[in-house]
Amino acid sequence: MNYKGYYDFYREYPYKCQPPPGKVVALPYIKSKDEVCDHEYTLSYKEYITILKCIFKFTLLYLRQGSKLNLPHKLGYLIIKRYQGTYKDFNDSEKRKKNLNLKGGKFKLLWYRHTTDNGYLPNKWKWRVFLTKYSWKYMFKYYTENFIEFRNLKESIR
Repeated sequence: MNYKGYYDFYREYPYKCQPPPGKVVALPYIKSKDEVCDHEYTLSYKEYITILKCIFKFTLLYLRQGSKLNLPHKLGYLIIKRYQGTYKDFNDSEKRKKNLNLKGGKFKLLWYRHTTDNGYLPNKWKWRVFLTKYSWKYMFKYYTENFIEFRNLKESIR
């Protein structure tokens, strides 16, 4: 499965421009025919990454409140839901203990897709949305400190 990173997003941006070359080749490398430095929307790689990080941060802040994030072109919506979960203690194989920080609860990011006749999503089994490791840690820390907001999330069936 291929994951999209910042570099992949930047490669698809039409108005790329690198700062003047120094002694070292700038990363990511951009071919001279792909560079457009005289357009008003021209961005360097660092500027583009800063904008993307802000966008992802604010969508995560929006989702952690329990709100739905509607996607364009009738592709559905994203939402964070909680569910009751347990984990197995490997030292004592017969007992199952609950997640004590969130009182047995877990959360997950769900993508509800509307693809019957309304939206066009080819090979919908290939497309998934994941939170990164940093995002999971951030959300878990936030919900353990603000347990009431975790309890206000909508309940989900596994």
